Amino acid sequence: MIQLTPENEHNEQAELFRKLFETAAEGILLINQNGTITLANRRVERIFRYPSGTLTGQSIDVLVEESRRTVHSHHIRHYLNNPSHRPMGIGLELSGQCADGTLVPVEISLTYTTTANGHTVVMALVNEISKRREFEQQRELAAKLHMELEKAHELQSIQSNLVSLIARKFRDPLAVIQMSADTLRLHFNQLSSEERTAEFAQISEQIASLAEMLDDFLKLTRAHEGKHSPSLAYHNLGEFFARILDAFTSNDQLHTIELNASGDLSNVMVDIDMLEHIITEVVTNAVKFSPSGGSIKVTIERAVNEINISVRDEGIGIPIIDRGHLIQPFFRASNTQDIPGVGLGLVIARNYLRLHGGILRIDSQEGVGTTVNISLPIIRLTPPQELVTPS
Repeated sequence: MIQLTPENEHNEQAELFRKLFETAAEGILLINQNGTITLANRRVERIFRYPSGTLTGQSIDVLVEESRRTVHSHHIRHYLNNPSHRPMGIGLELSGQCADGTLVPVEISLTYTTTANGHTVVMALVNEISKRREFEQQRELAAKLHMELEKAHELQSIQSNLVSLIARKFRDPLAVIQMSADTLRLHFNQLSSEERTAEFAQISEQIASLAEMLDDFLKLTRAHEGKHSPSLAYHNLGEFFARILDAFTSNDQLHTIELNASGDLSNVMVDIDMLEHIITEVVTNAVKFSPSGGSIKVTIERAVNEINISVRDEGIGIPIIDRGHLIQPFFRASNTQDIPGVGLGLVIARNYLRLHGGILRIDSQEGVGTTVNISLPIIRLTPPQELVTPS
């Protein structure tokens, strides 16, 4: 019978530690306070393609990408003076340099201990993550392809709906144009000057309506094809909103449009043409879907990181059953059939807002009214005064 003495037990524990160290699935490095590798297991030697035993005694810098060694040397010295535990879950992802000069992506976690004589010893656990990186890249590519496919399907659906919509929506204006043209052609001499003017005005009005629809179709397809990008510049949004709403009030005696502005709106970076389309569309809807008139309240305020805009009306509101479909191209609420429109304006406005990183939310109650809330992030690039070109 073999009896274990303290010395035998110590030797067995040391042998067990050596076997565990050499067969560990992770690469393991022990580094002294001078940044010198004092111990390296087989796995880490295989990761960095070093012959057995050749890493020990070398500086840890030899495993760092050559172009980053100066920076890394500073970091390792800082870490050795201020060590901390960094688990693998929040480990560092780096590119390590192999013995043959090639780079390998690795994840590193760090821990440390202090010896009896007060020296710091750092242990680095190293995982090669080439396969994980490749998997993540494939997953990102698959997600991108999926998004592109969804975008293509959506665009195809829009184009299909567009053909059908053109056949329906263009029929009435074209019929009116044809009728007025026939009246002028067949009865021009019998018509009074006022009657001729009325017929020409009818034709012009219908052509303008067709042009507006075609413009909306073009904007929608361009937005979905990614052909729009914001042209950013600093603008005074207080003056901008006053100008936009003045245009509405001068042509509308049925509604009261009230503007409340707060915060510094003097220098906000936006694509002013896109923002004009967004606000014009939202306010136009507030007017259009409030056929009995009433108050329309527009509020704009500057918060710390965003501009918050709301447009509230007292109109017909949106039925509950329709609220989930409002941003679908060509969709129109069930209570708007007698009100002109094609169901594209809000979709285009939402797309423009997305290009700015903004969010559009709609709160509505049928028979009470609708509030459209817009959050527009504040973009900070160059201070406004630096954008002015000296004359």
